[in-house]
Amino acid sequence: MKSRVALFVVVAVVAVFAAVNASADPLVVGAGWSDFGHSGGPGVWDTPVFELYTSGLTTVQVTDGGVTGDIYEVYVNSVLTMTTGTVVPGIATGNWYDAAWADARLSKGCFVVDKGQYLIEIKNIAIPDGYPNGAGNIRALDGVVPCIPEPSSVLALVSGLGGVLGLAWRRRS
Repeated sequence: MKSRVALFVVVAVVAVFAAVNASADPLVVGAGWSDFGHSGGPGVWDTPVFELYTSGLTTVQVTDGGVTGDIYEVYVNSVLTMTTGTVVPGIATGNWYDAAWADARLSKGCFVVDKGQYLIEIKNIAIPDGYPNGAGNIRALDGVVPCIPEPSSVLALVSGLGGVLGLAWRRRS
């Protein structure tokens, strides 16, 4: 009797996992950005579930896209792993993918996972007034990639350093 119950539990768990995986979108390491959309306001679980298989350390990046103000909670295997940063809401940027990741006005974040299989769910927890629907981007990169500085921050730092060095050289001449 105990073996039948144990077998039933194992079959039920496998069936649930297979059903979830059947509806999951693959997130492939190094394949670039994947879009996700959301509608119906904050707190609604209507973004796709992403399935990620990794063979080593992998960085997952999530960013808002298009209009500032969306904030996301990211769950990995049903555990809250990250919340994207807060921003000033309601500014249409038109930025997607790498441009959205580099735009300091859009909320974003990243985390690292080790070798394994993961289900990633994204829950929208804040939206800008007047924009009940929205979209974001997610990608997986091989290895550990720093979340910051963002490309725009690096550009500002290099420009500022170049200006200071230019002034010092000019005064010396």
